[in-house]
Amino acid sequence: MTVYLGSKDHIKNCRSAFKKGSEAIRQSRLERISAYEKNPKLCAGCGVALPYDRVILQKAKFCSRACSARTANAKRVASGEYHSEETKKKIRATLEKNGRKNLLEKVAQGKTVLEKACLRCGEFFSPKQRRNTSIYCSHACLFRANAEKGLNMSEAEREVRRVRGRRNIVIQMEQGRWRSWNDRGEPSFPESFVYELLRQDGIKFERERAAGGYSIDIAFPELKIAFEVDGKQHDEPKNKERDKRKDSFLHGQGWMVLRLRWHSVRTEGGKKKVLDQYESIKNHILAAQAQRQTERLHPLPLADGGPEATEGL
Repeated sequence: MTVYLGSKDHIKNCRSAFKKGSEAIRQSRLERISAYEKNPKLCAGCGVALPYDRVILQKAKFCSRACSARTANAKRVASGEYHSEETKKKIRATLEKNGRKNLLEKVAQGKTVLEKACLRCGEFFSPKQRRNTSIYCSHACLFRANAEKGLNMSEAEREVRRVRGRRNIVIQMEQGRWRSWNDRGEPSFPESFVYELLRQDGIKFERERAAGGYSIDIAFPELKIAFEVDGKQHDEPKNKERDKRKDSFLHGQGWMVLRLRWHSVRTEGGKKKVLDQYESIKNHILAAQAQRQTERLHPLPLADGGPEATEGL
């Protein structure tokens, strides 16, 4: 005798009944929504028709919280139920009292202090104004303290910081997180201007090439030529020192560094200065390319009589 419970026919009939029941529930819901839309409930504030789900499920009387607040405030104004100035003072005093009480509890627990002495000026300040972990009373004291630390720093301490900074850069480069290994995004306008000049002259180049901890603006790897475009920010003392260190490093790696001092191209004078510098640098690049092409076509013979020296004998 075949058992019906759990059989294929039983499962099939259950699925069919589930589909029919779901469809009946859906049709019933649609009918209720249709009936509701003929006579919807209106928002008590603005009179907008409320959605079916918002009325049935949430039992809402307003279309939004803002509308509810506006209606309640209008009723208070009309009935004069707004808090008086005396009531507002009592509420404010109670809130301040509770806040002070919570602060004293935190002091008793050792989580905070009522006042701290600024590490630089010695003035007392409240942790409510600053974070509990702060040791200075204001940003001004913080900046001045950092400046004083920098001025009073010995040369040995500065060298230690430089070594640590270089070590961090090396670690970032090994992990692939150093920004100079990646494209820095959209080039600046001076760089884009020079890119376009090089493309018009048919000169191939590589932009943002990584070299050690530095990034070369425009590189010619085969020629070992680094083309740098210097804007006004390079006139700052810190950037000048960095450019010197960068040039020294590149020279040590066998690179020739050519720098173009940028001027505004909106004026004829500035544009002429930029183009004159570009022409001079372009001539260096073309001369180096021609020399390299000559060396490829006519390689020098080896001194020990190698293959190049004996070829054709």
